[in-house]
Amino acid sequence: MHDRKYGGSRGQLLLRQLRAVAQLGQDATRSTNLVSLLQRATELVALEQPVELCGVLQLMPDRTHLVLVAGVGWADGLAGAARLDADVQSQAGFTLLERETVLVDDLLRERRFSASPLLLEHGARSGMGIAILVSGRPWGVLGAHACSVRRFTQDDAQFLRSVAQILAATIERLAMQQAVLDSIRQRRELQPIADLESWVHDPVTDRPTCSDQGFTPFRTRPQRLGGRKGHSLAPVLPQDRERYVAAMRADTDQRVDVVRVSAIVNGRFSLIAP
Repeated sequence: MHDRKYGGSRGQLLLRQLRAVAQLGQDATRSTNLVSLLQRATELVALEQPVELCGVLQLMPDRTHLVLVAGVGWADGLAGAARLDADVQSQAGFTLLERETVLVDDLLRERRFSASPLLLEHGARSGMGIAILVSGRPWGVLGAHACSVRRFTQDDAQFLRSVAQILAATIERLAMQQAVLDSIRQRRELQPIADLESWVHDPVTDRPTCSDQGFTPFRTRPQRLGGRKGHSLAPVLPQDRERYVAAMRADTDQRVDVVRVSAIVNGRFSLIAP
């Protein structure tokens, strides 16, 4: 049996696809740019199937539509702008609900869903698509389409599934890495709050006094901050210090544990206006 386009055997095509998937997997483990990897994946699918159109659609937060975020064969300017419905009457929406690759022999004769105008405008006739599942939830769709009537095989479906699984794993990994970076950044921004310590109004002296109880969440002690307690107002912007102390003094019954800030300016805090 001969390959559709390259003139080689079907076995040679499958071997080429296996090697392509392996290379994509290696690239994915080193990738830090998701859009670049998605584009690389669509180029690989378009080359190794081969097909005229390939694209990755990302499901938007409202879950009513998808956006073409990477692809091959589409008109200029569509990547990042083309929107498709995600309802079950559309091919993309139908694919999102399926756990297996959806194969289409002829879009013009398809009865399970309606072909999108975007595909028809680009001359698509046959195709296949599979949901990209991240942590078991649909993230988007990887699709490949030919501009002629063609019967895709289970080998084709497995190839597309392998690529989608690599993309899903990479999306999840990058999301986890970003969450860690966000957590580190947030902790760095919040750490200076420890300098404010916790203040208690002393009704005997009518002055705010410092308590080290506020350091518990930071697992540190006042003496480790390299300054005397009398310097604890340093992180507050000068124009806010009088109002901060007044707020502490006015609260005669409760210790102020949380300092509310509206902005961090050059490492100092601007208090929320009363």
